[in-house]
Amino acid sequence: MKAALPTTKEADADGVGRAASAAESEALPIPQLRQALDDLFTPSPVRYWLDFLASALCFYGGFALVVLAPLALPLKLAAFAVSALGLYRAALFIHELAHFPPGRMRAFRIAWNFCCGFPILMPDFLYESHVDHHRRTAYGTADDGEYLPWGRPGSRPAILMFVASSLLALPTGV
Repeated sequence: MKAALPTTKEADADGVGRAASAAESEALPIPQLRQALDDLFTPSPVRYWLDFLASALCFYGGFALVVLAPLALPLKLAAFAVSALGLYRAALFIHELAHFPPGRMRAFRIAWNFCCGFPILMPDFLYESHVDHHRRTAYGTADDGEYLPWGRPGSRPAILMFVASSLLALPTGV
């Protein structure tokens, strides 16, 4: 830890301790927390590469076993589960790539796109708008493109269209 977090008691000018106000004690000291945890926000290229390559290996290896290997059904189901989880884990790196500044881990971005992004028709440039979702002016508002207001009155047609489009996509994958 780089910095100590402030305590709930503070000394006044006379050196006598006083309890912090209710608002001060309930508010999180975001700048101090950020400084104390700053080393956890620095990406490790080795971890990224190892995690992604292991995930891609699980995906492609499991998929190859399901399609090509003459295995019994339980083994094929296990290989399918490994493949699906590997794909899910590998695809999640798109979120990390969206938060990288331009030019950071360029080789990783290229490798991810060729090994995962392009094959599943989800290259990282299609997710660039994700950063807008994290802006305080957009998060949870009508300008937040990542969330639909499902709970609002009159959203039933949108929900039905979402479900129908999801189900209609299944036959196209066969």
